[in-house]
Amino acid sequence: MKLLILIPILATSILQAGTFPNDSATYGNLIFSNSTAFALSPTLSQTNFVLNTVYTNSARVAHVRANASHSLAAVVGVSRLRLYADQSGGNTFTVVAQSAVTTLITSLVTTDDREVGAWLAANATYYWTNSSTGVGNGSSIASGTGQIIRW
Repeated sequence: MKLLILIPILATSILQAGTFPNDSATYGNLIFSNSTAFALSPTLSQTNFVLNTVYTNSARVAHVRANASHSLAAVVGVSRLRLYADQSGGNTFTVVAQSAVTTLITSLVTTDDREVGAWLAANATYYWTNSSTGVGNGSSIASGTGQIIRW
C-alpha cells in the first residue's frame, strides 16, 4: 500500500493511491491528479516533550502528537493541555491543538488520558503547556508518548 502526501498550502491530505474521484482532486486553487502527486517516506521519532520548552521543527512538514494525562478534581474548572505553534518559526504563538476535560464540584476525582497533536510547517516553533483551571486540575504529557512524524 502506497500513501500519497499532498500538501496544498498548509492543509495536508493523506490519500491512498487511486482514491481521487475520477483520478483527480482540487484543493483550493491547486489541482492534483495521480500523475502529479508525489510520495515521500516519513520518519518517526519518539521523544519525551517537556512542558513550556520551545522546540523548532526541522525543514520538513511534521505531525507532532502526545498523550495528554489529565488529573481531574471535584472543582469547577478545566484540565487542559495545549499545543501552541508559530508556523513561520517566530515567537507569535497560537493554539493549534488542545485536549481538555471540564470538571464540576460534582465530578469524580480521577484521571483521563487523551491523544492530542497537530500538523506543523517546516521550521515552525512550538511548545506544550498546562493551562488548567480549578484547584487540583492539571495536565501533563504521559511519559514515552511523544512522537514527531516528518515528511
